[in-house]
Amino acid sequence: MDHRNSTDDTVPRFDQSAYNFTPSQAATTYAGSMAGATSYHDLPADADETGTRISTYSYRSDRDGSKYLREAHGRAINTLSDQYFLPADTDEWTRLDKQHTAIILGMGGLYPAADQVRAILKAEPGNTKRVLDLGCGTGVWAVEMAKEFPEAEVVGVDLTPCPISAGELPPNCRFEVDDINLGLSHFENQFDLIHLRLVHSGLKNFRKSMADIENCLKPGGIVIWIDMDYDLYSQDTFVHMPTASELHPNGAWLSRPAYEMRRSAVLGGSDVHTMEKVLDEEGLWTSPRIDPDTCKTASMFLPIGPWATSSNATEDQYLKYVGALM
Repeated sequence: MDHRNSTDDTVPRFDQSAYNFTPSQAATTYAGSMAGATSYHDLPADADETGTRISTYSYRSDRDGSKYLREAHGRAINTLSDQYFLPADTDEWTRLDKQHTAIILGMGGLYPAADQVRAILKAEPGNTKRVLDLGCGTGVWAVEMAKEFPEAEVVGVDLTPCPISAGELPPNCRFEVDDINLGLSHFENQFDLIHLRLVHSGLKNFRKSMADIENCLKPGGIVIWIDMDYDLYSQDTFVHMPTASELHPNGAWLSRPAYEMRRSAVLGGSDVHTMEKVLDEEGLWTSPRIDPDTCKTASMFLPIGPWATSSNATEDQYLKYVGALM
């Protein structure tokens, strides 16, 4: 589902900034705003990777939205993080929405552990349930969650304003601009569900960010972390295929772009190695705020390209559609 205004897809909407703030929230001036910063290195002198003071701000329509974007190689790039290298423009929003569709088709819904999620977010008189979507991209997941749980409050956070028009935004959903590398102390103990999806390339210190995120949970809350390992597998045997190179001329050329993307992320300062170690080997069981008895993990395989086939006509159509999206 595309939540952008179909009459003007090419223009980022920075005037959406005050959406769904209460009067007190909209009037708040947060300390240490980065609205005027042009890059991570232009932050105030008292800002560092461990401090969180400057991280507590939201964008509003009385600020110049163009300050969140810069142009590089003909594409719009965020100004808050020199590390996250993917663009923030119409082409990227289209890719992200396709990726969203492929992932929810692969999971069979917006979230795994459906019974637990619905139980946690079940409406209770006098107790507003809150959902935090970190690295929300186009905002499509946050908006759909807000529609499914109209009694809950949903907050999306990303490095750039979301391309969503005011008329398409549910009244219980709002967005903020922030760099989660700077800390999340202003969100501590506030959320019943926290969702992250494919944010690894933007994280400088995976373990620190993971701890910061878990500290934002209320007791009994749930964190859903979905990420990728850059490995490609053959369809029939799920055997890892080495990336094609001079040393492996018979390797998989299809996996070469994924290899180069991972390499670029690491060279740019992303803590990909720790992410892979934690999610693939350790799991989240060792985290002090996560209950090891209820912590679960799973792998999801999605086809890339329209080549996957099945003897079942319905499944064959599904594989080709998801593969085309990816």
